[in-house]
Amino acid sequence: MTSSQLLDAFLVLVPILAAAYLAMLAWVSLSRGRRLTPAVQAEMENALAAYLCGSRELGALRALADAHPGHLCEMLLAYQVRVAARREELCELAMALGFVDRWLRETRSATLARRRTAFVRIATVAHHQPVFQKVRELACKASRDTDGQIRLNADRILLAGGRDVDITHVFEAAMMETSGIRSALAGELRLHAVALCENAIQWALRRENPLDILKILASWERALPLTDVGSLAKHPDRAVRLETMRLLRYLPATTRNQEALQHGLASQDAEIREAAAAAVQPGPADGSLQANHFADTAGSARWMDSPAPR
Repeated sequence: MTSSQLLDAFLVLVPILAAAYLAMLAWVSLSRGRRLTPAVQAEMENALAAYLCGSRELGALRALADAHPGHLCEMLLAYQVRVAARREELCELAMALGFVDRWLRETRSATLARRRTAFVRIATVAHHQPVFQKVRELACKASRDTDGQIRLNADRILLAGGRDVDITHVFEAAMMETSGIRSALAGELRLHAVALCENAIQWALRRENPLDILKILASWERALPLTDVGSLAKHPDRAVRLETMRLLRYLPATTRNQEALQHGLASQDAEIREAAAAAVQPGPADGSLQANHFADTAGSARWMDSPAPR
């Protein structure tokens, strides 16, 4: 598996890891309050193990959910990481035990901290389509919330659902967000980079100030099917021209992109010339993140730009 594939796999787990961390903190808080006896904790673990082994008799788990809802909830979230291969079944269980409905109610709490926690938890299980269908409308509204953490996790819910319209909405909203939220979403948007290049990214690059989007694209460190950044190489803002040269290594060597490269190489700005030169240096052949897509495709550029044979 290449470094890029490993990064993609890690990014899928980002919301789960965030929820697991939250679960750990909550577990510590609960333990300092009403501590579970070793017997009850063992009963919870055995009941979850039986469920994951195929038993769908939920009597014991329902009783535990009634008696110790907080502890069982946090154990379920922690298991999303401990047994990640069984995430879908754990999501089904969270729905069956009423936890998802409880989190939905808590999104309307008068307490901000409780609302934030509810959205983090929902984001953890939103990849499960029955959950996503239940929470999508809420997430769409919450993506315009006045609180940044709630907006962030509402966007994560929408990304987890995997619908093109929602992914585009999150990307476009991220361009108007604070730099912190934009950075937090950048990695998860990377998973949808190719689809976003069809329209949304090209639209964003035509904005008056495309600097933020250029920085996000470069941070993805992956090949992108953008065939024309010529106008950005001549942008009046030096920072835009520089980021365009840095991005070129991840773009195909089409005629227009090669023209952008030549413009950078001819620049009187030494830093821009250096960034342009780096775009044509061959990257390592080990599939690492620094592989140079521009250099790799330069040999096929003429074929890519030539008209189809008659």
